Amino acid sequence: MSLKRYFWRKRWAEERARELESYLELETDGNIETGMSPADARAAAMRKLGNPALIKETIYEMNTISFLDSLWRDFRLSLRNLRRNPSFTLIVVVTLGLGIGANTAIFSVVDGAMFRPLPVPDARHLLAFDTAASRETQFGNSSFLDWQDIRGRAKSFQDLTIFNHVSASLNPAGAVPGVSAHYARGLMVSDNFFTLLGVQPAIGRGFLPEEGKVPGRDAVVVLGYSFWKNELGGDPAIVGRQVRLNGHSFTVVGVTAESFTGVELFLRPDFYVPVMMTSVLSSDGNGLLVNRTWRAFEMDGRLRPGVTLQQAQAELTVLMRDLERQHPDTNKDCVGIVRYEIERRTQGDGSLPPKILLVLVVLVLLIASANVASLMMARASARLRETSTQLAMGASRFRLVRQFVTESVILAALGLGLGLALAAICIRGFVALLPPDGSPLLQIDGRALAWASCAALVTILFGVAPALLSIRDAWAAVATTRTAVSGHRAHRRTGCPLRGPAHRRGTL
Repeated sequence: MSLKRYFWRKRWAEERARELESYLELETDGNIETGMSPADARAAAMRKLGNPALIKETIYEMNTISFLDSLWRDFRLSLRNLRRNPSFTLIVVVTLGLGIGANTAIFSVVDGAMFRPLPVPDARHLLAFDTAASRETQFGNSSFLDWQDIRGRAKSFQDLTIFNHVSASLNPAGAVPGVSAHYARGLMVSDNFFTLLGVQPAIGRGFLPEEGKVPGRDAVVVLGYSFWKNELGGDPAIVGRQVRLNGHSFTVVGVTAESFTGVELFLRPDFYVPVMMTSVLSSDGNGLLVNRTWRAFEMDGRLRPGVTLQQAQAELTVLMRDLERQHPDTNKDCVGIVRYEIERRTQGDGSLPPKILLVLVVLVLLIASANVASLMMARASARLRETSTQLAMGASRFRLVRQFVTESVILAALGLGLGLALAAICIRGFVALLPPDGSPLLQIDGRALAWASCAALVTILFGVAPALLSIRDAWAAVATTRTAVSGHRAHRRTGCPLRGPAHRRGTL
């Protein structure tokens, strides 16, 4: 069964007509050979064939899917109806496009800040730790020494890693001649950083365990994929060459995978260095490594198989109490809290702006849907006479509802296309206002596309409601007319006078 007949039915009908005409000609020639006149031969052939139009319809119905054929007819009729009223179509599509575009752009920001998983394997089970929390707040970074103690004593976790932001002047002239120095942002990380996250480098390797042992000894660096690709030309021989960070030479040992953009949604690090090199890159020197009061590190981890989050929290609470007894001057009243990383993002003051934006997303969608519903109501009211005529001529209410739904779907599809284009423009505007390392998260991806499609679906529902009301009113008007006509015919048959107010007053 070919789908061509749905789109080129006129051509298909012409082919069947030619086949039937060929049959008639053969039959006519045969009848003439038997002695009939040409007119009688043609008439006999027509009688033998039957109704050609009915035959073509029968053949078509036998070789098609009636449901798809009905949908195709509804689609073509809807397009004709919309073309007849271009001003209405344009207004609805622009209204939908503006609503869906603004909605999708805002959702992309909210999704990037609150709901998007980090680009690491099994991101939803990645843990985030706050070991400098208190009874007043549930947030607080960790110190290097606290991380060492918890990592060495805890039994509930596969491993724990720490990282801290760092900025530096990165001069790759030694690795790629002719490339000038750049101001770069990166992370100082523990040696198990890439291993715990489960990410593999695109080139080279991550950090070795011995590179996290001795302060200032192992001057190695892993470059971020985007920095390597955009600033260093994607040189595949970069591993083993020297770059300078704040004037100190570092050996490039690897380049991260393209899919890995870091452990924070709005930061794309240009480089990663071992935390033991803090004396070279941090103004605090080795203070970050030896002072418990310098809580500059964020800590992530993963649970051991079979351990629940509640069990891990209970063990962390005990460990923090032990540290408080051992180090009362630096760890007094410190509370340890472990949560899933994606859950931590939705809590605290930092999540308030995204939550406000999420409410704004819903409001924008409702406003756009209400505007579309008003326009569809006005159109349905204007078409009340047309709808009543169709019902009076025998069209079913289901058939009319299907027609209105088809028109709403077409309008929603056009509005969705325009909305996605506007959302892409808005997102590019947002990206222009953000630092370059924060831009990858703002994009039209599958999640944003799914949200935009849901927004279009909501507007379809709002557009169908006025159609149902219009059909109900038209059906009531047709039923009233039929009742009146039936009463009038009954009066004419029986000859009974009509009873009414005038008759009761004696005027008839």
